[in-house]
Amino acid sequence: MDIFNDGSLYILNAPGHLPGHLNLLCRVSLKPAKYVLLAADSCHDRRLLTGEKDIAEWQDPKMPSVTQCIHIDKEVAKQTLKRIRDAEHGVAEELGCVEIVFSHDPVWEANAKQAGRFFSGYLRDNSFVR
Repeated sequence: MDIFNDGSLYILNAPGHLPGHLNLLCRVSLKPAKYVLLAADSCHDRRLLTGEKDIAEWQDPKMPSVTQCIHIDKEVAKQTLKRIRDAEHGVAEELGCVEIVFSHDPVWEANAKQAGRFFSGYLRDNSFVR
């Protein structure tokens, strides 16, 4: 869904994690084309994108017959991760450079803080503080 009808902000369906899970694709530059994909909970560990890790599953002793997973549909989540990986690696050439930002990504957060990329304040108690 193109929010402003100008290609600057898209809401993307990102199935697999939980029903209705969405991502935002934000254009930050036209020439060269550059986007930031706010991928939310599509991934909880960047190593899932590199192939170093697989989506975790576990057995809960209280429900031994049910395999647990942080995603409601692991196979669909893998497909979403593949599309995210493809975007990051430039497979969709019309997008140009795509920076991926997940929730809970301490490596991205540390790099962004060091580079001074955060807004000059923070949220506290439902209000903005400088």
